[in-house]
Amino acid sequence: MKTIICRDKGSFNYLPYIKNGMIIYPADTIYGLGAYIYNAFANKRIFEIKKRSIQNPFIVLCDMDFVLKNVFVDETALNLLNLGATVILKNKTTLPFYVSKNGKTAYRLAVNPFMVKIVKKIPLTSTSVNVSAKQSINSTKKILQRYFGIVDIIIIGKTRNVASSIVDFENKVILREGYNAEAIKKFLGVV
Repeated sequence: MKTIICRDKGSFNYLPYIKNGMIIYPADTIYGLGAYIYNAFANKRIFEIKKRSIQNPFIVLCDMDFVLKNVFVDETALNLLNLGATVILKNKTTLPFYVSKNGKTAYRLAVNPFMVKIVKKIPLTSTSVNVSAKQSINSTKKILQRYFGIVDIIIIGKTRNVASSIVDFENKVILREGYNAEAIKKFLGVV
């Protein structure tokens, strides 16, 4: 397999390849591994590469329009998304099983301006770049060494090098503390 390598500034030019394959991209917090949400074949390959249980669905990296179209939300949920949290929300539409469990999906808004442009056209699944239960890879050099020839596109860009905080919205519980955890805790009133 040939892997396309590009910088985030030029990534929008590769939209057809992104829609049809597996990509690694700067999800602003850490690098993400994903595919077009409706590309079942590419998402199946991600489960295989990661050795990840099919029972553990992916996050959806998207824009606010996608959230509003697919999710029951209120102002609190929207504020959490705008704080940079990954928020597990109840769906009002049916999404693929690999991003949905018990009618809920974990959503995260894209922040990197180039990724925002991409997910407006092609919402992506998102998971860390690693084999499940192993440490995430966030070094461009290591990503190229490990995934060149395995994924279709690697988009190079800046990340914060810390995973997102994950919030179970229904129970107002932080499942994983990560990026902006203190502001999220304060917003939720969690000590």
